[in-house]
Amino acid sequence: MFNMKKNIKKTTTIKKSKINKKKQSPKTNIDELVLLKNNLDDLVDNMQIELERVKGLHSKYVPRRYKDFKGMQIISRYNAGDQSGGEFFDIISDNNILFLIMSHSTSYLSSNCVISLISKINEYKNSGPEDFIKTLNTNLIKNIEESFKPKYKGGKFIHPNLNIKHSIEILAAEIDLKALTVEGINLGTTLFSSQYTNFNTSDTTDTSTTSAAPTIPQDSERIDQFFNHYSFKYKLQRGEKLVILSPGFRKNIKDILDNIDINNFIKLHQEKKLPDLIDELFFQLKKSNDYNMSNNYPIYDSSSIIIEVNENVITEA
Repeated sequence: MFNMKKNIKKTTTIKKSKINKKKQSPKTNIDELVLLKNNLDDLVDNMQIELERVKGLHSKYVPRRYKDFKGMQIISRYNAGDQSGGEFFDIISDNNILFLIMSHSTSYLSSNCVISLISKINEYKNSGPEDFIKTLNTNLIKNIEESFKPKYKGGKFIHPNLNIKHSIEILAAEIDLKALTVEGINLGTTLFSSQYTNFNTSDTTDTSTTSAAPTIPQDSERIDQFFNHYSFKYKLQRGEKLVILSPGFRKNIKDILDNIDINNFIKLHQEKKLPDLIDELFFQLKKSNDYNMSNNYPIYDSSSIIIEVNENVITEA
């Protein structure tokens, strides 16, 4: 669990000038505008620094995590990307149920909504994926509406940037350790692939842009329709390795690793041990992104979770 706190620095505001307007020179007005611009630049920089800090923490504490549960093992890994927004995931255990969250967001605002809710994930593990996504949807709508309001700073109105796309692709699922089922909602292009199956609940196979993917609808009246359309239930097999790849991972590789389709690549490497399999995925990710990396980051955050079921596990009928 990552309890991430916001530490965005407060920018200083411009004090209202007490100089008589008649005596105020054009140079003074220019100086104030320059100071206002610098303060706004500092604010944006601080937001970017804070997100990079959160990504750094996520990368530090989730470079590769391995957990052993009754009847299965789960390994996960995360790499930070360079684009605004990001990916975050978590898995928490509650007796024989695992609650899994994986998100892909396109802005600082949408990322903050996800981070805030993931930090309270224990409150939603008993209510299920639908309630988690409904709460996330409500928070996103509220924050977007707030961002549309002009801000008054330094004696000036600052109009919002209406061109920013605030969207979230979200996978919320429950894994039943007794029944060996994975059941939940996949609003996005998160991919499930194994030697037995490969699927995602998106209507599109185009992963080149987030606009092609189903995202949280930002409409409380339509969200139940999305649940009906993008819900899934999958039965795990003994000995199966189910690879879950995030939207960012897929966009970075465009579904091609080592010159073959990602599903075929996973099937070719299914016999590897879990640490070797996930390391192979991220090694190939780095190879395919070396040419377009900046600041040592690929374009998008990348996440992967691999579930391995024991060969001799006993399941409920």
